[in-house]
Amino acid sequence: KVFLNREDIDFTNVNDIPATQEWELVEDIHGHMEYNTKYTKFQSVATITMYFPDSFSGDCTKIHFIGFKGEYTGLRRDDVVSAVYE
Repeated sequence: KVFLNREDIDFTNVNDIPATQEWELVEDIHGHMEYNTKYTKFQSVATITMYFPDSFSGDCTKIHFIGFKGEYTGLRRDDVVSAVYE
């Protein structure tokens, strides 16, 4: 499960909040598997929270690498407007 731009996710509420996207993961001991994302959901991302509820081979999940492909478009924030009302 992936949650975007949510800093309030923890183990107590991760199953109560709808994920931005979920994948059915397959075991890949060579690390060559790629999962596509929904492009429209992954725009204007500031934070990514990932949750792995299950493990393939026991009680422990070991993640060696997670990579993201895409194009960095720069940080865009709304300009502050200074207005004087008279």
